[in-house]
Amino acid sequence: MSEEEIYRLAALPPDQFERREWVALAYARDWALFQGQTPDQELAAEFERSYSDEQRRSIQAWITAANFANRFNNTFMKPLELPQAYSPSSNSSDSERE
Repeated sequence: MSEEEIYRLAALPPDQFERREWVALAYARDWALFQGQTPDQELAAEFERSYSDEQRRSIQAWITAANFANRFNNTFMKPLELPQAYSPSSNSSDSERE
């Protein structure tokens, strides 16, 4: 994905998307930004008008899964910080113990 595409997706200019697609993306962005709350009631109402119950459940499932994956990666996928006293040479392998 190019930097321009990333910026476009993050900025979500309404004139760059089909309205229905923009509504789903804006809803997802706001839901993640406000930790599960939808601050814009007009957007929530348009989301409900634009998609069936089944479609909204599917979109919400994707939003929830993406949110979980992002938070998981932000929490656990950091570089491992080793204690100052650790050095690879002080850690003997199983073959050396035998």
